Amino acid sequence: MPNGLARSVVTMDPGDSIEGAEALMLRLGDYLGRHDAAAQIVAGWKRDMEETLRTAERRPPDKRPSVRIMHFGQIANDYLGLAPKGPAEQILE
Repeated sequence: MPNGLARSVVTMDPGDSIEGAEALMLRLGDYLGRHDAAAQIVAGWKRDMEETLRTAERRPPDKRPSVRIMHFGQIANDYLGLAPKGPAEQILE
């Protein structure tokens, strides 16, 4: 390594569900020594999702908004609509 610096690679599975995303955030918080901050973010996600679901349940199915979640890739700058039955769809259900 240049200048005697050691490098390590950490691979973290992003998961394939909302719970997987929450677990990743908590793991990142632990890895970076920011567990409390990560836990606050996850708690906020859960709180906001609960409110969003309550609001959506009050609307008739034919009056619910149509949403497309876009992922903006950081490696290749790909722009794509996410596939059905993945975490994005779980968020919307």
